[in-house]
Amino acid sequence: MLRAVCVLLLLLATGGASGSGPAAGPDRLEDAACPAAPDLAPCNPFLASTAQAATHGNSYRQSTYLAATDPDGRLRAEHLELDGAVPIWAHVGAPYADGTTPLWLNVAGTEQVVKLDADTLEVLAETPPRVPRQGMGVAYYELNRDNQVIRLHGSVVEAWGDVDPGDPHSGIARLAAFPVPPAYLCQDEDLVGLAHTYDGGIVVGTSLGNLLVLPADPQDWDAGPLARGSVNGDQCAAPDDTGLELMSNTIAVDETGGIYVVSDRAQYRFDVTGSVVEQTWRVGYESTSVGAFTGGSGSTPTLMGGPGQQDRFVVITDASRFMRLNVYWRDEVPSGWVPPRGDDPRLACSVRVDFGQPDRPGTKTDQSVVVDGYASYVVDNTVRGLPQLESLPSTSRVVFTELAGSIPRHAPRGAARIDWDPESRTCRTVWVNPTVSFPTGIPMVSRGSGLLLDNSLGRVDGRAVFGVRALDARTGENRWFVPGAHQGCGDELEPLLDLVGARAPDAPFPVVTDNICENANFAGMTMDGQGRIYTGTTYGLSRFAPDEGAGGAGR
Repeated sequence: MLRAVCVLLLLLATGGASGSGPAAGPDRLEDAACPAAPDLAPCNPFLASTAQAATHGNSYRQSTYLAATDPDGRLRAEHLELDGAVPIWAHVGAPYADGTTPLWLNVAGTEQVVKLDADTLEVLAETPPRVPRQGMGVAYYELNRDNQVIRLHGSVVEAWGDVDPGDPHSGIARLAAFPVPPAYLCQDEDLVGLAHTYDGGIVVGTSLGNLLVLPADPQDWDAGPLARGSVNGDQCAAPDDTGLELMSNTIAVDETGGIYVVSDRAQYRFDVTGSVVEQTWRVGYESTSVGAFTGGSGSTPTLMGGPGQQDRFVVITDASRFMRLNVYWRDEVPSGWVPPRGDDPRLACSVRVDFGQPDRPGTKTDQSVVVDGYASYVVDNTVRGLPQLESLPSTSRVVFTELAGSIPRHAPRGAARIDWDPESRTCRTVWVNPTVSFPTGIPMVSRGSGLLLDNSLGRVDGRAVFGVRALDARTGENRWFVPGAHQGCGDELEPLLDLVGARAPDAPFPVVTDNICENANFAGMTMDGQGRIYTGTTYGLSRFAPDEGAGGAGR
């Protein structure tokens, strides 16, 4: 049933430059314009039809935006303080009848849903604080076509939205919830990823590799899942999780029905067959290093190649001591294909990433690969000079990795671009920048500006500060850096540490607090259709809006 409407919905999703979704009904907000390009993800008709409604920007998880920002960095820095730790994404909702465009946030730490006016950053409505939960699921939420935030909270899928869908100032309520029954889980596990499929479902993943598909309309959740599957299969029934593959990233989907998940050992494609989420293929990868969160790949799978292109892939970084960019054929493997290494023909290319410095101790990223056409962008998140962080429990390792990234001598450094050449059917490293520092931010590309952008550690007047940095996407050279407007958190550090059960004196380095309020804290950098740049930060949301009277500063 899910596949039966896939072709029709794909035509709706790709039927023009705007990629408009279903027509607005009497209770539905007017659709905005979803930017689309032939070599990027087609617009998903079940998401808000805007430039930013999905984790990593679109259903392919590419983090590439067609809009342009100011090419010279003439940006006005703004900051909104929030009570919770960090909003990972700033999703742009469809405009209300009066022209108000909302931004929707899910704030880790207080578990609040917050609605802002995208023009003024005024808080239009917010839910009360809830008891915080640790876990990856808080990072992955999407905005559906009815301006509803679909999020994960522990083992519950939730839908939050306006009490009055026509009123920008309406209060926010939980409109639906689906507590995943224990029978669908291996053990007591959390939900870690979700994706709106192109054919009317929401696929949800768990930390121990279970997959279930719910209807896209939250009002239909009471009927239960449409389909179920598992990475671990029969092993799920084991008395403990020893030997089970673990999942800590979200899910990518494409218009053919492909569901792409990565465990700490392998990359998978699943497809829905009747009521079963069925494994289509599996490719193991090297997994020896540990990142800020977990072992295995730190990257949500990113899809490369648009619906009309011949070469179509799924891209991840592995967990070798020096990470490799692994590119896998996501559809049929070309006849007679010989893999560049190993014996699995699904491997299209595999490139070691050392940022031009092979004498480094190693490289690792906790960010998904940014994909623009056949170009891939990778950043390093390896804290320098503090190998003992790897031995800490994951909860404290995350926050100490963030804090170490605020200190220049420990901050991670490195970015690289690696391209697939469809003529030679090989990959090559186009450029490396070994000195740029993107400690914890999820990067993005502005195709309209030809820039790779991310939350970065820089200097202004000799002081280490965070802000948005632009690299030339073609050459990797630094173009500009604009510092954030609100650097220091002062005495707010301890409540942040309390959320994960850590203490500043336990850090294996002197903790500084004078710039961590602009540290992205593993939030994603996003862009709206007007070229305004957003990133979640520690205790807030920062925005950088084009302003001819402003200008880049520092280095």
